Amino acid sequence: MIPLAWVEALPDWANTLVLGQVLWKWIALVLLFGLALGAVIMVFRWGRRRPWDGSLGSYLRRMSTPLALLVLAPLLRLLARQLINVSGAGAAVPDYVV
Repeated sequence: MIPLAWVEALPDWANTLVLGQVLWKWIALVLLFGLALGAVIMVFRWGRRRPWDGSLGSYLRRMSTPLALLVLAPLLRLLARQLINVSGAGAAVPDYVV
């Protein structure tokens, strides 16, 4: 899904092989998981900003982090396999991280 012109425009060092994948794919994976981690941290902080009072809203705020993880895990796997096109031995890395 990433245009071939963008990949060809990358510098030569970005196309070196590291553990069976080109380096730009590893960098894209790290950025993707970093963004997801940042989103989970933001949801966690939002859910914990008010003390527990036993209400439905408080319960839903507390459940927002696990729900965000359940939604993001398959999304990250899909993006890693379809968008970045990680294959070979590197394809198992997103599964382990998720």
